[in-house]
Amino acid sequence: MTFQKAVLAYIASQQLCQTEERKLRQAFEALDLDKNGSISKEELIKGYAFVYKDPDKAKEEVERIMRRIDVNQNGAIDYNGTIISYNSI
Repeated sequence: MTFQKAVLAYIASQQLCQTEERKLRQAFEALDLDKNGSISKEELIKGYAFVYKDPDKAKEEVERIMRRIDVNQNGAIDYNGTIISYNSI
């Protein structure tokens, strides 16, 4: 019975990961307005402005995010089909 529970737990965790991946991909694609596989700083600001209903607050939040995460200073978030490249946010 223990093996069966382990197998069921594994299957459930894989399904959850796939569901999370699909939601992440959908969110990324919704923000990638020009469909080039990257979210520019401007696209991210537009997304946050939609959520916050305040362009100034959106810009401030995106600036904060970019300062913390944009390691290679290219000003974009890239997606390779399986993961978001955090070193390029």
